[in-house]
Amino acid sequence: MTHIQTIVESIGHVLEDVVKVNLYVTNVSDMPIVDEVYATFFKTATPACRVVGVKHVPQGH
Repeated sequence: MTHIQTIVESIGHVLEDVVKVNLYVTNVSDMPIVDEVYATFFKTATPACRVVGVKHVPQGH
């Protein structure tokens, strides 16, 4: 999320301008942690979010 924030801010915007986020997770049982972290980045309003469970993420990131 910090990488996304850096990118968004580098083009003159803030995270509050984001309207949709796609999250790819390798372990859906981690969703409570994902939700907790997500909420720390979007304090005033949360954008639409799609979560996709995947077997692995390229390059482990």
